[in-house]
Amino acid sequence: MDVLMLRGAGFGCKLAQRYFGCLLYADDIVLLAHSLNAIVKCLVYARNLHAWEYDMKLNSSKSVAMRIGERYKVKCESLMLDGSELQFVETLKYLGVQFVAAKKLACSVENVRVKCLLHILGVKELNRASAFT
Repeated sequence: MDVLMLRGAGFGCKLAQRYFGCLLYADDIVLLAHSLNAIVKCLVYARNLHAWEYDMKLNSSKSVAMRIGERYKVKCESLMLDGSELQFVETLKYLGVQFVAAKKLACSVENVRVKCLLHILGVKELNRASAFT
């Protein structure tokens, strides 16, 4: 994904006074846009770029959409990717971080906290069980 081409095309948004058009790690991509119209154009651009330049296909069954901003709860028109409607979600997980739909960009660490507590409790249970053997 060519970030400079995304910026030149007018896609993306500013977070903390820096431009972000996408987040990339290996084959995981998060596309960012300031409006629904911009994300539609960004999806078409990304699909065409990947198909042509990288011989990759965006997987619509693994793709979702999430709104962040003042109107995050307002139902909007459907987003389509290769003939499939993208599901709007309230949370999504990217590289272990859970993002939450809200008025401002928000992350949740609740899933990490729960896993940590379960791990600690599991270790305590194992220690307790081994003390009796």
